[in-house]
Amino acid sequence: MRIGIFDLSDDEKKIMEVLLKDKGIDASIHSTSYDEGDYETIVVFVDSKITKEKIAKSKHLKNIITMSTGFDHIDLKACKKRKIKVYNVPDYGTDTVAEFTLLLMLASLRKLGVILSETKESTQIDYKKIRGKDLSKKTVGVVGTGRIGSRVAEICLSMGCKVIANSRKKRSDLLKKGVEYVDFQTLLSEADIITLHTALVKATKHMINQKNISRVKEGALIINTSRGPLIETKALISRADVLYAGLDVVEGEALLKRELDLVWKNPSEGEVRSRLETDLLMKNKNILITPHVAYDTEEAIYRILKSTVDKLELLIKGEKPKDLVAGEKNV
Repeated sequence: MRIGIFDLSDDEKKIMEVLLKDKGIDASIHSTSYDEGDYETIVVFVDSKITKEKIAKSKHLKNIITMSTGFDHIDLKACKKRKIKVYNVPDYGTDTVAEFTLLLMLASLRKLGVILSETKESTQIDYKKIRGKDLSKKTVGVVGTGRIGSRVAEICLSMGCKVIANSRKKRSDLLKKGVEYVDFQTLLSEADIITLHTALVKATKHMINQKNISRVKEGALIINTSRGPLIETKALISRADVLYAGLDVVEGEALLKRELDLVWKNPSEGEVRSRLETDLLMKNKNILITPHVAYDTEEAIYRILKSTVDKLELLIKGEKPKDLVAGEKNV
């Protein structure tokens, strides 16, 4: 089996080489994103956009493993048409992302960004300006109670919060612990903190938008550690003077990471607009933005790479790994 592994940093490549050697697996490892190649199986991260055009050029491609929970960077319909199996790695960072979600909540509530700025730049600190709020006793609205959302709910319960949730499926274990499931509009209007933990699909894109953001109460906090397009940036900008947000992901974050692409490449009008909107958010004192790092700890990265190699081993043996998101079932 011809295997190509992409999107790895130098440190990650070293770990991957050891893991592959232990399993006796031969693979071509790249730091660049996937474009095309004569591979039967490719391993990618979210930086590799697997479009229908790339799939059409990859004549021998049979399997894709994405080293992430999300898979919106892969054209699943094109994969289904070609009978290409797509696997993700959903269980590497439940605690990792949940912990970072809590970090964004606490940093936003306690105005950590303002505190750090005032401490560095002011000779006389205005304590009223940096006065924050408690997390305890707040109503936290968790959107999506999969692995990560459920863990966030449990942590918030342990911190003395009331937790309400909205999800496709109600979890009996959370209900027993005191989580109340409500419809999405009710969650928007009742929650002091709204935290998003759902996949980006057609139905969830802009789930918080210009039409419903008016339901969110003044002074509420919105947290997003899932995917940027779950929130319509324009909507957040429209109420950024009265709302708070902690965002590890934003629309147009690819251009945020690669600023020179605005100069040397030809970004679309939509991409440029998303970048400008993000710049507006970053200048707002109520908005805390981090560069898509909620998943990124030493322990989590190792678990991602280990799980990926385990999947490769099964594929080589002709067995079926778990975590199939496309290929043998409807997308």
